Amino acid sequence: MSKFETKSIPTRDAYKLSRRGLAYAAALSAMGLVYASIIPLQYSNQVFATAWKNFLNTPWLDLGVYKRADWVANAIVVLPIGFAGTGAICFGKRATLNQVFVVSCLIMSTALLVAGIEFVQLWFPPRTVSLNDIAAGWFGALTGPLLWLILGAPILDRLLAVKVEGDFAATKQSFYTWLLAVYLICLCLWSLLPGDLILSRHEFLLKLEAGRIALLPASEIISAPSGRDLIGQLLSMLANMLKLIPLGILTYLSKTERNRDLWLILCIPPLLELLQLPIFSRHFTITDVITGWLGACLGWYLAKHAKHLLAFNRFSSVRFSLLLMNLAVIAASFLWGAQRLATEEELEVRCHEFFSMPFVRYYYGSEFSAGFNLLMKILLFMGLGLSLSNFLNCYSKSSNHDRILRFAALVAIAAFGFTLEGLQLFLIPCVADASDTFVYLSSAALGFLIWNRANEALQSRTDCMLDDRG
Repeated sequence: MSKFETKSIPTRDAYKLSRRGLAYAAALSAMGLVYASIIPLQYSNQVFATAWKNFLNTPWLDLGVYKRADWVANAIVVLPIGFAGTGAICFGKRATLNQVFVVSCLIMSTALLVAGIEFVQLWFPPRTVSLNDIAAGWFGALTGPLLWLILGAPILDRLLAVKVEGDFAATKQSFYTWLLAVYLICLCLWSLLPGDLILSRHEFLLKLEAGRIALLPASEIISAPSGRDLIGQLLSMLANMLKLIPLGILTYLSKTERNRDLWLILCIPPLLELLQLPIFSRHFTITDVITGWLGACLGWYLAKHAKHLLAFNRFSSVRFSLLLMNLAVIAASFLWGAQRLATEEELEVRCHEFFSMPFVRYYYGSEFSAGFNLLMKILLFMGLGLSLSNFLNCYSKSSNHDRILRFAALVAIAAFGFTLEGLQLFLIPCVADASDTFVYLSSAALGFLIWNRANEALQSRTDCMLDDRG
């Protein structure tokens, strides 16, 4: 019996390492929540008794449609604590009453942390203290463990199964099916964010008047008031198409029935737009449905001809071109919003704010826009790490040589990121923040890690197949 005919069962060590990683993730999520809840770090001294009295009188705010998104964001930022914490407690273990008790303690501890954060915010006047935030945080504390049981544990099980020796073909197909399901869930959740749900006819009319409903294809392009807005609309259409490419790829790789492939590709783009219809700040456009179809079909085509396309990757010129393309996309994404050069007085103020505490600059705006901005930066530089690893592999000689190359590449990425932030000092209304360099560096390092692990796994499977054939 070959290695590919046995069942894939993750080892105890794999579960143990996963639980340890999840415990670190839960702890970091809790610390990140505390830090994010007290920025911009403008402390104001207050007597404890007075603060406690004010806390007991914390109001319930009547949130309008423009503030409703922040309430949803407060639930989302708490969710990772319970999600990762439950995984650290339960993953790879049989369900017992003791585990149920520990998870219940985790939920209550998270709820107490949320209430404690609201109390501490009384010493930081820019922050708003309300029962709405506490209720949203408690909802996130309860939802996190449930999401782990429904999605987290099954997905991580599949990931570990792919890494161990076994019936790789069957495991791979099952893994892609799970990945497709997760991607579809993420797309649906993304369409519902920031969660500012329309609750009245008046709010729906406000959305209509704001031009966030477009029933004619390409009407956004026709009505663009300037060339700059036109380019922005075209880039938005391109981004929407790119967002749906993984749908086509995963649909093909999961090897579903041909009719099911067709129905997924046809139904998902309009479904995503329909989900955005009752969300006040999201746009409902027929154009996005069409570009979504194009993206999904392109993804399916790329997956079907992957072997032929990957054959081009062996040329260093192709890898270098991909790297340059990635750098150009990053530069354009960061500098596109510039409208004018800063004046001397503005430049002095911006230089003073350049070395502020990490993530403080994200406070000035909605929580959803801050999260979206951070997510885009992470994805862009993760892609840079992947493309740079792909390029450096052309010059791989030994493990020590590879470490030197990777270290030099990370230094270059840090310098590139810092230069981008420095350029934004001179550009209005771009926001320059030196601390973002750490985000870029860690994201690129994650891209390096993903590429190296994927390359090692591919090489290992290839070697095993050659051994079996021998």
